Amino acid sequence: MAMQTVKLLSYDDGGDAIDFLRRQHREIDQLLGALAEASPDDRGDILVEAGDLLAVHMAVEERIFYPGLTPEASDGEHRSFVVLAVEDHFDVKRALGELLQTAVDDGAFAAMTSLLRERIRTHASAEERLFPRIRRRLSRTRLRRLEYEMRVLEFEIRTDAEPRHLFVEDGVFTASA
Repeated sequence: MAMQTVKLLSYDDGGDAIDFLRRQHREIDQLLGALAEASPDDRGDILVEAGDLLAVHMAVEERIFYPGLTPEASDGEHRSFVVLAVEDHFDVKRALGELLQTAVDDGAFAAMTSLLRERIRTHASAEERLFPRIRRRLSRTRLRRLEYEMRVLEFEIRTDAEPRHLFVEDGVFTASA
């Protein structure tokens, strides 16, 4: 039996915070696409995976990435981007919370999944347009340090049994993961 080698990314592999977020954007979109296409029997597991990744993604952006932009990129454009991005997060959290509380065999489940996916795509698209400017303004060292901090936070959040519920408690949607 052939043994497979798995290459783990490390701090020295050349990735940075923007690469990290782009990978998450792609993975979230793929999971939500799979969720929209899944049978009711398969939806629960995919929703858990997508919800947990969304919780991690929003937390690393809100707690690490967005605050990390301000020391070196304190112009009005970046500040307004952060405000709009956090508002987008609130809408995404509300949509995810509603989806988590909907039965997987409910007729509205597919429509709610599509709405969540569209909100995520709009949010990711706005970030993707700004990433080249952020990359030019922040040093490579700063972007790599932010990625390291984001990975640490991801690990901490994923040790929770249900990260997707970090911002949904008793039907109340909090502004921060």
